[in-house]
Amino acid sequence: MPDSSRLRRIAAAASALMLVAGSVHCDESDRAIGTSLGVGLLQFEFEEFDSQGRRLVKESGWLPGIEGRCKVTGQRATLSIDLAYYSGDVDYAGQTSAGVPVDSTTDADILDIALEAAYLLPLGLPPQVSQYPVGRRGLGPG
Repeated sequence: MPDSSRLRRIAAAASALMLVAGSVHCDESDRAIGTSLGVGLLQFEFEEFDSQGRRLVKESGWLPGIEGRCKVTGQRATLSIDLAYYSGDVDYAGQTSAGVPVDSTTDADILDIALEAAYLLPLGLPPQVSQYPVGRRGLGPG
């Protein structure tokens, strides 16, 4: 299992970030800031094979974690950052270099960071609806 003090520090830092981001005052009414904090489970699986396709190592298990998101939305632009951290012990089934089987556990830590930026281009084009009926197999018109 992951070091509980490490998880507490990460959870405290993520919570502080969410509180600070959520309390930021925007002068313009067309901006909004949203934050979220949650927990999750991640199915972890890793396999290693030799050149003949025989499996040498398999690691698998469930990793508990925390996830957070901060999103700033304006009239024409959106910026968001997602953070997720999963940590825990997973089952290890492998072998030594001499081929002796080994069953154990291994510590796994996964940090996932995603940044998304979007801007609505001022093209002045109205939204369009497809001219092709839904459910038709052909690509030609009606």
